Amino acid sequence: QRFLILVSQNPQRFRAGSAKMRQTHPHTHGLFAAAVVITVASLTSSSKVMVTVDSEGRVQHQAASGGEAFMVRSDDFLSTSGGEGGSDFKVMTWNILADGLSDDGFVVPLKGNAEIKFPKENAWDTGLKSENPFKSLTAAEELSAASKELVTGSMGAFIADQENIKKVVYDKITKTIGSECDAARGLADGATLEINCCQSKDLMKAIGIKVAESADKKYDTSSSEFTSKDLKSALKKCLKAEKPVKEEEPAIRDITNEEKVAFTEKVMGIAKRNLPNVANAVKRLDQKWTLKIFGDALKETVEWGSTAADEESGDFKLSKEQEGKRGMRLVKKILEENPDILATQENDHYRFFQDQLGEKGYRTTKDGDDSKYTRAVGCGVDLEPGEDAIKKCSEDMTFARIAKITSNAKKFAKDKAVADNDGSCLFWKAERFSAKKIMKTYFGKVTEGGVVGALLADKKDEGKGKCIVAFATHLPSGNKVENEKERLDFVKAVSKWVEDEVSAASEESDCKSVGVVWMMDGNSYQDFENEKKGLKKGDNMYHAGIEKLLHLQNYEMADDNKDSSELFDADGRSDLPKVMASSVNKIRGVESVQLTKIGEYQLDRIDYIAVSKELQTSKVKLPAFDRSLPRNEEGSPYNQILPSYENPSDHLPVVSTIAWGSKSDSAAHSSIQALSKATLLLLLLLLSAPALLLLRP
Repeated sequence: QRFLILVSQNPQRFRAGSAKMRQTHPHTHGLFAAAVVITVASLTSSSKVMVTVDSEGRVQHQAASGGEAFMVRSDDFLSTSGGEGGSDFKVMTWNILADGLSDDGFVVPLKGNAEIKFPKENAWDTGLKSENPFKSLTAAEELSAASKELVTGSMGAFIADQENIKKVVYDKITKTIGSECDAARGLADGATLEINCCQSKDLMKAIGIKVAESADKKYDTSSSEFTSKDLKSALKKCLKAEKPVKEEEPAIRDITNEEKVAFTEKVMGIAKRNLPNVANAVKRLDQKWTLKIFGDALKETVEWGSTAADEESGDFKLSKEQEGKRGMRLVKKILEENPDILATQENDHYRFFQDQLGEKGYRTTKDGDDSKYTRAVGCGVDLEPGEDAIKKCSEDMTFARIAKITSNAKKFAKDKAVADNDGSCLFWKAERFSAKKIMKTYFGKVTEGGVVGALLADKKDEGKGKCIVAFATHLPSGNKVENEKERLDFVKAVSKWVEDEVSAASEESDCKSVGVVWMMDGNSYQDFENEKKGLKKGDNMYHAGIEKLLHLQNYEMADDNKDSSELFDADGRSDLPKVMASSVNKIRGVESVQLTKIGEYQLDRIDYIAVSKELQTSKVKLPAFDRSLPRNEEGSPYNQILPSYENPSDHLPVVSTIAWGSKSDSAAHSSIQALSKATLLLLLLLLSAPALLLLRP
């Protein structure tokens, strides 16, 4: 005889799997030994039987010739979501990349991995060799590329040049602008304008916009002019001046209109002087790579197909063309994963998801409330950040969404009038969960949003009163220690609110057991560390905030998908593993208007599914990359850069199956792993003995 052994660390999971096995294998035995739940199906055939579980939780069998006795851990293949009696549920968190930010110069692979070619001799490589990529192209250089031999390139080589242009062009120009701004702040009477005036990043952004506008003219910016409106962000804080005096406190005075006009002219001069240098470098790079090809690929990858204003109109219907656009590709990927609870970040098409996912059985409002989201209700309108905006945007608890106020997604949108602010959102399967309450709170910095939560009663817990408090949020970005401290401050700011909401959930009469699921784009690796700058791993956002304050644990990676113990110093970060399972693999190229972000490569794992002690997450699998590989090598992460047509976001979704039971309950899992082959054979013999037939259910 042949045997199939089903092992589970979790009694509920065992009962669900065992019941399914009995449906097809009547000679099934159950045994509880050494805190390990085991069931054995006796197979009368000499064939080996493979067991899988489909998306509906049904056990499928596929025979193969030959075969032998083998063991399968149910935790590795059994998903009881949607199945009878199963208490496990599947969760997914995904930063879907805001529509308003999606065309900001991300480097994307060409569709179908089309072959990339470039001239062997070109103005960009010539400029790099001469260390003068700022120089205007000569007439000979203008003509040379068209007549030279073409060679095959790669995504890795193309992306490496984005890093080159950052190091040899943008970083140098940013430094130059900083020095020129320092000189420009001095006024005639010795007073100095506030240091926030004339920031390099503000001027570089204004220059980036002008360069992008010149793409159709082959990056000819000779006729480009700057206005005070173009430089608004660089000038808006220039309202006061400080005049040093003998006393400790400086004298502060308003600047005069004449001083403001003179300073504006200085800033315009700085921008105009540096614009041709940026444009020349981009033009050289364009001669090598034909940037329009990559720009068209980005457009095809990220084009949404409709606006937020379109989607909230009562007669909105998807056209056949829109079904292939990014919005529906995101929806289809979500439905393929089939989560019971879904969190999205950077969602600036919330009504679109409410409708499209709603057709597939998902809710984002409480049972019985079929309200439809509009931007007027959800803070998609223009508001000034402040207490009034917080009150308006947090007082309505109809929708499981919290918006960023005056978000970059709306600021950068091509048509702000029809765009929405982005935010964090929650959705859940109506057949599985019933929303008893929706909750939300803002961080102190309202432009960064806040946390949205939902108290979800499990409809399939057989009357045991199990409830989940699901949270979704998005923390600010940045690799510096001050950015990590800001993220920790945000977690601290909401920790008491989270504690109070979870306590209130525990007092609900229908909630006898309450578990917490925290889904987040944390913009930070959980072991972020920079001891040189005084930040130890234990004091970072995750360990000092999520673990110590919220008492939550993030998922673990699958055994064959773990990070390497060896670290690799790259881009100023020495805390990242050399080989890392990653949820983010992205870089902005020269098509971005945010010139200070061009060439900043990120290979990281910054997306979280953290749970309270009442719950366990299954181990997660993500693609693992070796960050030390040369950029143009076949296995380089650069050759699987995000976004892509298949995954139209700069983040991969993170998916985990969650079971009730603390880690202390999983001692059975360790026991199973410790069982030797001899012990398993002994169990087989015992279970096949006639004396143990009494164990048959």
